[in-house]
Amino acid sequence: MQVSEPRQPCYKLAKRWGIDDLVVRVQRTGMSGWYLRVLETGDVGAGDTVARLADSAGPTLREASVVVQGLTDDADLIRRVLAFEGLPTRWRPRIERRLAGGRVDESARERGPAADR
Repeated sequence: MQVSEPRQPCYKLAKRWGIDDLVVRVQRTGMSGWYLRVLETGDVGAGDTVARLADSAGPTLREASVVVQGLTDDADLIRRVLAFEGLPTRWRPRIERRLAGGRVDESARERGPAADR
């Protein structure tokens, strides 16, 4: 398995738990979970060991999530996420528009992601 992208919660989450602003709350944390892609079929069961096989030089899942959800204005981080070849193609236009539109802060690197503040 390989982590493919962060999840983006939808209205169903708020509906299920009866909390109107739950989707926004979850998005603000940057911790909405992730999707996995299957690289090799096989059986996985309760109690099986899962081990990391390789580290990626790309952004962390949290970094990608805060960029995609617009929770950071750190231009360096946004460019790093855009440079990652594993970034889902459908995300690129939205992120590129943010850079082109000037809604980023070139000095934000020292402060870290907005979700951490």
